Amino acid sequence: MTDCFLIYKEDYIVSNSKNSKALDRLVSLFDDGSFTQLDAFAKSADGDVEVVAGFGTVNECPVYAFSQDVTACDGAVSVAHCAKIKKVYDLAAKTGCPVVSIFDSNGVKLTEGFEVLSAYGELVKASTSISGVCPQIAVIAGACLGTSALIANMADVVVAVKDADFYISAPSDITAEDSYKEGTVDVLVDDFDAAVEAVGDIVSLLPSNNLSSAPIFDFAAPAVLANEGDDAFSIIKAVADDASVVELKGGYASSNCKTALATVMVKTFGFVACDV
Repeated sequence: MTDCFLIYKEDYIVSNSKNSKALDRLVSLFDDGSFTQLDAFAKSADGDVEVVAGFGTVNECPVYAFSQDVTACDGAVSVAHCAKIKKVYDLAAKTGCPVVSIFDSNGVKLTEGFEVLSAYGELVKASTSISGVCPQIAVIAGACLGTSALIANMADVVVAVKDADFYISAPSDITAEDSYKEGTVDVLVDDFDAAVEAVGDIVSLLPSNNLSSAPIFDFAAPAVLANEGDDAFSIIKAVADDASVVELKGGYASSNCKTALATVMVKTFGFVACDV
């Protein structure tokens, strides 16, 4: 067992254990003073803690989240690791809240054998069970490989940092930027701080669950007159509320089609616009 002490500061818990990087990431994600950690003392058999989980608000929206930590045993996925994440999915399903997952792990802890593989399978099942029920936003902050990449790709929105690794089978030269161009990453950012900002914008635009009302609007002609030479994205920004547009899959088929989430008179809409 590794020794650790806790310091209470600004309404959240800071630990001297190896999970401080993951904890700092979650603290930066949630609104000030809103983060509550779940199962803070849960550990694997060898005493490592490779993931931090909790809940709070993001832009005043209730959210559950977990963050893997590559600095603790390379972020290896263990049985305790899976149990901690599964609890996040289970609580999100019960309360109808979005899940933000931050991936940064170099793989599974093979020393735990078939038990960890079974736990990993339950994790995939838990993620699948809330698909279409609660929004899932995946953040690729570092290495996201194998089954973790599968789980991340099942999220409704995938946000990736440019220098992250995101692929199923190793070895691979595929980067997050390559995945962005192929359409498997929805939002590409320069660093984790930019990812936090993107997640906050997206959470504010999505309904909390499938029972929350969301406006649907369909029109055959642009809502505003376009100036000659305006591209599709310029028209979207002209229709939407100022600074509310979040473009999705901007690197994929970018020459002729734009997709985005934005608000019109404070209500959320999805936009699809094509250049002729």
